[in-house]
Amino acid sequence: METPPVNRRWEALLPLALVGALGLWCAHNPMLRSGFAQIQWNVGDTRLVNYILEHSWQWLIGTPAHASYWDAPMFYPVKNVSAWTEVCLGAAPVYWLFRALGAQDDTAMQWWMLAVSLLNFLAAALWLSKLFAARPWAAAVGAYFFAFGSPRVNQIGHQQLLPHFWTPLAFYALLRALEEDPPGESRWLPKRGWWLTAAALCVALQLYAGFYLGWFLALVATLALPMSLVSKQLRASLWRLLSRRTVGLLVGGVLSGALLWPMMKHYSQAGKEMGMRSLEETMMMVPRITSWLYYGADNWTWGKWLPDRLLELPLEHEHRIGLGVVTLLLTVVGWWLGRKRPLVVLIAVVSLDLAALAMMYGATLTPWRFVWQYFPAGQAIRSVSRIAIMAQIPVAMSLTLVMNEVLTWPRRWLAGAVVLFAMVEQGQTSPSYDKLRSRAHVEAIVTAVKARENCEAFFFSPVLGPDKEYGYQTDALLAQARLGMPTVNGYSGHLPQNWFLVDPNIRSQNEEARISWMLGQWAGGWNLDPKRICWVKVPLSDSEEGTVTEFTAPKALQPGERATVVVRIKNTTKETWTQQAKFRLGTQAPQDSNSWGLTRVELAVPEVKPGEEARFEVPIVAPAQPGTYALGFRMLQEAVRWFGPFTPVENVVVAAPPPPAPTP
Repeated sequence: METPPVNRRWEALLPLALVGALGLWCAHNPMLRSGFAQIQWNVGDTRLVNYILEHSWQWLIGTPAHASYWDAPMFYPVKNVSAWTEVCLGAAPVYWLFRALGAQDDTAMQWWMLAVSLLNFLAAALWLSKLFAARPWAAAVGAYFFAFGSPRVNQIGHQQLLPHFWTPLAFYALLRALEEDPPGESRWLPKRGWWLTAAALCVALQLYAGFYLGWFLALVATLALPMSLVSKQLRASLWRLLSRRTVGLLVGGVLSGALLWPMMKHYSQAGKEMGMRSLEETMMMVPRITSWLYYGADNWTWGKWLPDRLLELPLEHEHRIGLGVVTLLLTVVGWWLGRKRPLVVLIAVVSLDLAALAMMYGATLTPWRFVWQYFPAGQAIRSVSRIAIMAQIPVAMSLTLVMNEVLTWPRRWLAGAVVLFAMVEQGQTSPSYDKLRSRAHVEAIVTAVKARENCEAFFFSPVLGPDKEYGYQTDALLAQARLGMPTVNGYSGHLPQNWFLVDPNIRSQNEEARISWMLGQWAGGWNLDPKRICWVKVPLSDSEEGTVTEFTAPKALQPGERATVVVRIKNTTKETWTQQAKFRLGTQAPQDSNSWGLTRVELAVPEVKPGEEARFEVPIVAPAQPGTYALGFRMLQEAVRWFGPFTPVENVVVAAPPPPAPTP
């Protein structure tokens, strides 16, 4: 009896659901385990990508400060700064979706990371299923190694390397273009020729989604095309594309060229202005042989067994490109199983050639210097070790072949356990940071800037800030996006000339004077009025003095309406907070704000010991006048000091209810 179609659909979807869920957990467990309270990876590069995506959203909705996509309003008033780093535009629509659904910028970033990882997985499964006519479980396992492989997870702090789904979609489109035409179809304008157009557009979009990944794809294609001429079958496939898909190829070339022209124009301009990467800088991140066996100390399986000397690699975090011992062995097995398939042989040879090309032999010898010198845009590539992400393509192909074979064995559960171990080999526990603490910093800057008048732009300095300087620069960038006002702060892969404001932290009067002088020099060099560059100095506390674990506030109220705000703050200090010592919750936005009918809230219990949480149920009364009012809090010891993190600031809309409909 024939299996009902619905069962066949479940047989195809179940592996994708289970394997995809496992991959998302392995790659994003710190974020998922915290219930979205933590964001991978750090407050530097992660929030730079968040800002790039938010800039694209503000550009899309027409915010005046973001009117020019290539002129992100940081390092004000420098132009073309978006071309100093990745633009992420090929993956930005995913972020736009979550922003359109109402997610705040940092939460939209979290959903974007998950969604992009899932798209990588689904696109790879589609391609592998078509390439090998693979069983659903086999395609899902292969896609896992493409989307959630250790080299990619180890680079998760560089979120511009996450969106890779356009590459397998380009491969899938090529496979569709190679299909035989049905009888009677036009020889010169076959419908399948448009799949070649789609493939070309996917390559262009991959460059827009992540320049590194698109550039590496171009390098792989340059190596693979001449090698493919050795195989009679592959030569025939290439000839079919050139002879029967000519129109689709030409249209794809024209469209993708037109799409890439703005990027090439602005990147070229940035290269001329800022200079390219030096060979010496690049060679620090060319993989060593040991790099391919290095997984990082946070790897679940091999992290505790790493020799200490691996930690001495230059810029060690960029050399965590190992795929796993069992994974490498299974990759070789997959190549052996596919030894009669010309494409598998080609990919295996290209992979080995690519690894040999991007390798450091001894102290200074590397073939990569020829790529750096002669391949187009080669001098724009700084971190050569990221090429290991491309190695996940042949690994995914091999593991698909292995799993396809395993599923035919009587004792497939034993071999399946080996494959499962290889999947777990990819797991990492990556660093993360507190979303609410980060959000509170941004809101504090927003509040401080809004309190100033006649500002053309702003510059933010923390006072006695305990964190790294790049975190404060990205604080300012995200505050800029919320304010819609340009900022002199900035963070990027390049710095503008005569901008010496890398560390904005005020730790003493001398440092304050130093920053003031440099800010004045910057304004004078650009003929700006220093009085209209609003310098906001915001005290930021050490995260060791408390952690906001809950902040629940209304988004809209009627004038005079009463409501309860719930705030929970964990005591991470070494002292006990007591009612007797006058530890209280105070209003912020601005400090001691009395807009909500109170300025202080007492502890609900006599004392809160270290490690315990203080829970406040704050009774508020909405202002009598309609408008938008800021609502936020922070801990203090009365008459001693304010301390700990700011809660997020909720901008509550106070509006009268609409008049009742007239009685008919």
